[in-house]
Amino acid sequence: MVAYLICPTEKVDWRIPVEELNGFLRSRWPDVERSDSGHGQRAHQWTFEDLHDVWVPEDREVAWLDPNDERAAALAAHLAAAGPPNLILMDEGNNFAIELAGLDEVGILGELHAR
Repeated sequence: MVAYLICPTEKVDWRIPVEELNGFLRSRWPDVERSDSGHGQRAHQWTFEDLHDVWVPEDREVAWLDPNDERAAALAAHLAAAGPPNLILMDEGNNFAIELAGLDEVGILGELHAR
């Protein structure tokens, strides 16, 4: 299974606000379970009922998620609303990249479905 990631296109002074992200995920998916190790690639991790995950590494520069277009669109729109203007949503195989500036959740979902 190829993962999706949300990240800036170049290095910027921005870190994913993990506690704020936790609040967003719990507001959209109340049954999501959080498990933080504080270290490594999955320093901050949330698992959904279908056992798909969202995870943020220790450096908090990127959000990873198991492929689910609806969740990806919601998470990408949420991070783009308060993040740097150069955020993209892409897959780890670099088969697609969606520039998030100016897109809302519906627009991002449309871009995912069009690929």
